[in-house]
Amino acid sequence: MSTPASVPVSAAPIRRRRFIIFVAVLVAFLFFYGVPWELPPSLRDASLSALSRANIVHHAKPKPEPKVDEIYGLIHMVTEDAERVLTHVDGLDPLQPLNMTDYAGEEKIDWPKTVQNLNKKYPVVVFSKVCL
Repeated sequence: MSTPASVPVSAAPIRRRRFIIFVAVLVAFLFFYGVPWELPPSLRDASLSALSRANIVHHAKPKPEPKVDEIYGLIHMVTEDAERVLTHVDGLDPLQPLNMTDYAGEEKIDWPKTVQNLNKKYPVVVFSKVCL
């Protein structure tokens, strides 16, 4: 049996592949660099612009429990009860932090919730020697 001599390979599939690859690269280049992609002005001012890569983490991350420091007890005492003073606390040592129950007095306080309320209601508190 005789085997056919070498069969000529057609160049058409190679040209077609090159053409498809060239068109794909051209479309990708125009897509990324040539066409100005942006929202129309009617949608640009909508609330969708508030979502960005920078603040999406802020929205997705759970809110941490606020840290309850001694300053929040003092702010609570000053803003809620003007009659109570800290000199009535037995065994007061000014070098040691006070227990949060000393600031609360007789009431039972949920301190993390109180800290959130104080931060919302009084974002800045200024202590002064002058009584206004």
